[in-house]
Amino acid sequence: MRSLANNSMKKQIQETILTLVFSLVYILLVSRVSVLLLGLLPIPFILLGVRNNIKTNIFALVLFFSILNIMLNLSFAITSLALIMPVSLLAQYMIDKKYKGNDIIIALAIVFIVSIFGTLYVEKITTNVDIVSQMEEGFHDIVEIQEKNLKKMEMTELEIQQRVDIMETGISYLVTVTPMMLGFTCLLLGFLNYKIAAFLINKTYDPNMKVPKFANFKLPSNFIVGVGVMVVTSYVATKINLPYNGALKQNLIFLVTGLFLIQGFSLLDYFLDKIKVNKILKAIIMTLNVVMMPIGGILMALGFVDVFADFRKLRKKP
Repeated sequence: MRSLANNSMKKQIQETILTLVFSLVYILLVSRVSVLLLGLLPIPFILLGVRNNIKTNIFALVLFFSILNIMLNLSFAITSLALIMPVSLLAQYMIDKKYKGNDIIIALAIVFIVSIFGTLYVEKITTNVDIVSQMEEGFHDIVEIQEKNLKKMEMTELEIQQRVDIMETGISYLVTVTPMMLGFTCLLLGFLNYKIAAFLINKTYDPNMKVPKFANFKLPSNFIVGVGVMVVTSYVATKINLPYNGALKQNLIFLVTGLFLIQGFSLLDYFLDKIKVNKILKAIIMTLNVVMMPIGGILMALGFVDVFADFRKLRKKP
């Protein structure tokens, strides 16, 4: 019995060290490339927790925070821990309790959103740095630089002003839909964290762990009703001149079209799997559909129709 306990403790220590080494190397490399990739950092801790227990996971996270504080600085360590800990602990809990894949993905997306906004708010209070304001200032600086470059060309004042107006309109729209873009990004991160963690758990610990397929993504059957409610709300807000009703409308359009597009992509993924397209060719086809916007419009329409038609018969599946 004591031998088994010692072996179990030895396994936990080895896996904790491996997780910490991998995570530290990953964060040092990725933080210089893309902040978005930091959103995948909960995966090794999810795997560690599922293979051992939640206490091991928490202990590893505390050690990770302490090492980051020593190697880098307290602010970066707190930010990293705030993004990683809630996601990894929630994912481990829901996986252990056998929650459905879609429920886990949505829960992780919500936690990501709360963690990001909470981190931004704390950073604004503690360092007096407002990232949103800095982003807007950066965009306006780009417009000013472009305006100066346009003046060096042989263009009339009217032509210059028209181009500047187009750029400012685009920037205004981008800033307006930033919250919804963040929501989609968090949904993507939730999906990737669960999918990769489930794949690793399936291969190293539990063969019965189901790995989610993008081809099985579906919007809820009552999604159209929800869209209708949001449209009516947006209409009423416009009529009574509520503040930010324009931003509400733009975010609503972005949300609905984005979700129908995702549904369309999952439908395309399903049919490519069904006809057994080579994985490399499939990746090329999916990438081309992302790049070529006219095709994106077709996929969006197919996603809309699929909500009613249920081409993949997913509603019949448990």
